[in-house]
Amino acid sequence: MQGFHLAFLVGGKMVTKEEIKKAKEVDLVDLVESLGFRLKKIASDTYAWEEHDSFRISRHKGFFWFSRGLGGDNITCIQEMCGCNFTNAVEMILGQDLKVQKNNTSKKEKQDCNKEKIKEEFQLPKRALNGKRAFAYLVKTRGINPEILKEEFSKRHIYQEEKTGNAVFVGYNKNKAASAALRGVGKDRFVKTQDNSDFSYPYRVGNGEESIYVFESPIDLLSYLSMYEKDEKATYISLYGVSTKAVDVFLEENPRCNTIIICTDNDGKGENVYNRLKKQDLKQIVLRERPIYKDFNEDLLTRTMEKGMSL
Repeated sequence: MQGFHLAFLVGGKMVTKEEIKKAKEVDLVDLVESLGFRLKKIASDTYAWEEHDSFRISRHKGFFWFSRGLGGDNITCIQEMCGCNFTNAVEMILGQDLKVQKNNTSKKEKQDCNKEKIKEEFQLPKRALNGKRAFAYLVKTRGINPEILKEEFSKRHIYQEEKTGNAVFVGYNKNKAASAALRGVGKDRFVKTQDNSDFSYPYRVGNGEESIYVFESPIDLLSYLSMYEKDEKATYISLYGVSTKAVDVFLEENPRCNTIIICTDNDGKGENVYNRLKKQDLKQIVLRERPIYKDFNEDLLTRTMEKGMSL
């Protein structure tokens, strides 16, 4: 069958195996910039999308969107950035007529990249002398119970960044800091992840081994604990999005865990977290606890407002 090319039917259009292969081999950084997206270089082989600081791109490792727990190759990257389907992404990539990265990466460049990887270690943002601004934001703006926050600040699980005054939520692997997410406390109120964070070990509250409560953000987690009594036999974790990698790690390290309670947002992505875990062959019971509104912080703020109106 000489001349035959394997092809895939996607969305009514055909893309060949060769086209898919070529699209995946294009230099991703050049590709993204050629499409008009602005990138900023943050390491020798790592770039951030200016519009979404947690969206990272590498010539050698593809992309990863930390705040959403998404990652992958060139095609998936363009699908996420442009909001298009698989076929359109392939056509868009090939239409840029860019060089193939695989054939243009020298041995020296690869060695330099590996050296950079070794050098890059996770470091926490510098801690401010006090946490008044971050504490006030979490209490007054987010409605979180100050007693819970006092304990978390005293443990240095939460602190205030020196330079900006932003709130920093720290995840630990045993007693060593492994990850950090920053929440803006000014007008922008952005969410940012610290470089080289390992979100297998995200922000968490409690050390119970029997069950795990799963949230998308630290603020949702703290909002839930502000409304409901803490289960001392449970651990509460924040995914920083919808990737369930942290759940997998927790289950490996805590074989006594028998229940997973999914407390993600009341939307499609939140439901997908629950559905993905339900479909896995897990020995644990997987339950869903939905917020009444979009997330548990909105539930908390609504409850607080209703209480104030009833006085």
